[in-house]
Amino acid sequence: MNDITQGLLAALRLIVTFDAELWEIGLRSLQVSLTAVIIASAVAMPFGAFLAVQRFKYRRLVISIMNALMGLPPIVVVLIFYILSDRASWLNFKNKGDLALLFSGDPVLFNQYAYLPVNPAKHPTVQYGMAMQLEEWLLSDKSAALINNYQINGETLFVFNGQQ
Repeated sequence: MNDITQGLLAALRLIVTFDAELWEIGLRSLQVSLTAVIIASAVAMPFGAFLAVQRFKYRRLVISIMNALMGLPPIVVVLIFYILSDRASWLNFKNKGDLALLFSGDPVLFNQYAYLPVNPAKHPTVQYGMAMQLEEWLLSDKSAALINNYQINGETLFVFNGQQ
């Protein structure tokens, strides 16, 4: 059985057995999505109605800008909001203005990084030896110390949790 089939079967098993963690994540995702739709609608619908009925000097320019913004790929919008919500961005910002953190430490905000070397049996042209050297370094004590000791304005930013 290949990796994709195993993954699909594992996912199906989690769904069918009503895995509590999976359903909590799914419901949280729906909650966030619905909240985003409600907020966006509360702003966009009155603004759209205003643009439809009001005539003002730069109306065509505003409509052109709105159309251009709606044409942005979703990933660009996600990256913009990631930058606005990222902890490193917040720490670098140094709280200019009268702002406060709304959420911190929530599992939804957990930003896991992973390193996955390519399978040399499926891709014989990859530099597998170099990939293994990188993996060894990423899992080393030196790498763990660099990650754990990385700070911005005296606050630790990352926690090493590498494992093989």
